[in-house]
Formats: sequence, structure tokens, C-alpha cells
Amino acid sequence: MSDSLQGFLILGAVLIIIFMPIFRSKHGRTSIVSAILQYVREEQAERRHHNELRQKVIFTVSSSFTNGESPEQLKKRLDTIAGPIELKQFGGDAFAAALNIIHQEERLSPEREASLDAVISRFDVPSETTERAGLDLRRYRVLYHLEHGEALPQVIIPGLILHKGETAHWSESGAIIEG
Repeated sequence: MSDSLQGFLILGAVLIIIFMPIFRSKHGRTSIVSAILQYVREEQAERRHHNELRQKVIFTVSSSFTNGESPEQLKKRLDTIAGPIELKQFGGDAFAAALNIIHQEERLSPEREASLDAVISRFDVPSETTERAGLDLRRYRVLYHLEHGEALPQVIIPGLILHKGETAHWSESGAIIEG
């Protein structure tokens, strides 16, 4: 008998020993085979439900951002899918779906930013996830304001002395290399 087959048989025996009391209490007296089949069916149904819910969240967020819906409209649509606790597990997917629409347009309006903030708070998206998109979002925000005739954002640069009436709009770090 090969080592992998022997390992598989041992694993199967251990799983039967562990899960048999659960199957008896959950399904009454049953055979080992039917108990395992029932367990597999339940796991598959749970995975199927999880995937369907994930797809609904991604579709809802994407279509909301595409159609320019308000954060309140998005919240109402998400509430029809599932409760807030069940939806939190899809925070990364929801944020990625919203970010995908923003990347396609390469602009970030104040309204769209409010919707993105609503997605971040609604799904409790971790800051590590949002920080990765920070540079792109700042760029898209500036492009939006430029297109709408608004002034460039002003930045304060420590140590830079400006003449009267001058304003700094950009800062980039650098170093002098002597060679």
C-alpha cells in the first residue's frame, strides 16, 4: 500500500471518529457513509451560498458605482442582500469592486469619494487595504478637481521659503548625490 493511500485511509478513519458523535446528535442514528455524504452536501451548500453572496455583493457595489448612486442607495441595496454582520466578510471584494470602477474612470469626485468611504465603513475594510490605493485615489481626486476648473491643492513644505503670492502645489522627496 502506498504512503499517500495509507495516509488518506488514516485521515478518513480519524475524521469518522471525530465527526460521528456530531452526525448522531444532528441527524439521529445513521450509517457512516450516509453521515459523511450528508456532511459533504452541507459543506457544498454552504460554499455555494457563500459564493453566491459574494457575487451579489460585487455586482451590487459595481453597479452602484457605475450608476453613480448615493451611499444611502447603496446601503439600501446591500440591506436587501444580507445583514451587516454577514456582509463584513466581503469587505475586500466590495472595496476592490468600487476601486475597479474608479480606476476605469481615473477620476474621483466628492460624491464618489463619499460612496467609497461608505463602502469602507460598511464593510469595515482594513486600513492596510485602503492605504495601497491611496496614491491613485489622490491622483484621481486632483484630476477631477482640475477638470472642473478648481485650483490645484496646496501643500505645505517644511523648510521651503516662498515669495509673497507663491503657493506650492507639489512636493517630492529627493537627495543630492555627489560623484
